[in-house]
Amino acid sequence: MKFSIITPALNQLAYLKRCIASIADQVAGSGIVDGCALPVEQELPAAQQPDSLTPEHALRVHHHIQDGCSTDGTVEYLKEYIARQQSTDTYQLTFTSEADGGMYDALNKGFSRATGEVFAWLNCDEQYLPGTLAKAAGFFLKYPEVDFIYGNALLLNENGSLLTYRKNPPLRRWYVQSDHLYTQSCAMFFRQHVFQETGCFDIQWKAVSDCDFITRLLKHGFKAGRMSEYLSVFFVTGQNLSNSRTGQDELIRWRTTAPPPVRMLHYPLRVLRYLEKYFSGGYRERFPLEYAVYLSGDSEHRSTFKPATGSARFIAWSR
Repeated sequence: MKFSIITPALNQLAYLKRCIASIADQVAGSGIVDGCALPVEQELPAAQQPDSLTPEHALRVHHHIQDGCSTDGTVEYLKEYIARQQSTDTYQLTFTSEADGGMYDALNKGFSRATGEVFAWLNCDEQYLPGTLAKAAGFFLKYPEVDFIYGNALLLNENGSLLTYRKNPPLRRWYVQSDHLYTQSCAMFFRQHVFQETGCFDIQWKAVSDCDFITRLLKHGFKAGRMSEYLSVFFVTGQNLSNSRTGQDELIRWRTTAPPPVRMLHYPLRVLRYLEKYFSGGYRERFPLEYAVYLSGDSEHRSTFKPATGSARFIAWSR
């Protein structure tokens, strides 16, 4: 199964290096992290590959960086990376650097170059956890009727410490329209035909076009599949677009686009979502919770964390 993963980039080289590494090490035998060969023991253990990933369903990855004319050395780094990239049928990194109209315009440009069976996007400040793509591929193979899937995510600070976890309730159109997209894009994967049939992102939105995109998918009857595992991490940097003034202002405007009955039911729908999340286990987690990520200054080796307990259990109530 071939994945096409798009990363929009603009002057975030330090994070981009780690984002790339978290995708490259998903493919057993690719042996590429930051352009260097991986020791055998760092490759994905066979035990983490789902039984359904038979040779004819071998995992392949095309990672495309859609850069918006960065000036921080991103282009030079990517050229060097690709020049020393090992020849392999399972992993390929490409990039384009050109002006764009923002993140969603960059994603549209990137997806126009995608050729995989499964599409996804991963921002520079996000990473996949070990084995994520194999798990996603296994889910799609097991449930051929599912059009797109979403899993859980961890929110970390810049040194890798756990801030909170996101265990998502079922994805429902009215919840998204009345409030916000409560699933995390870094833990979502889509069959190719979803983009072919609905188009990409509305670039009038600069921060919340994913709300519009997912709402359109649900409106058109595409079937979502929920995975109960943690698939990715999101680094809270203080510069994240969702927390910017633009992001907050757009979220308010997004809620005004909902049909009048949905707007009137904003608070009851939020309560229902919280209740559904509670009864589906979204506010409970067993500690210690182990995860491994790439941190600043080291895009060759994941650092492992195993928080025992703490405030993350309570911050989770905020969404």
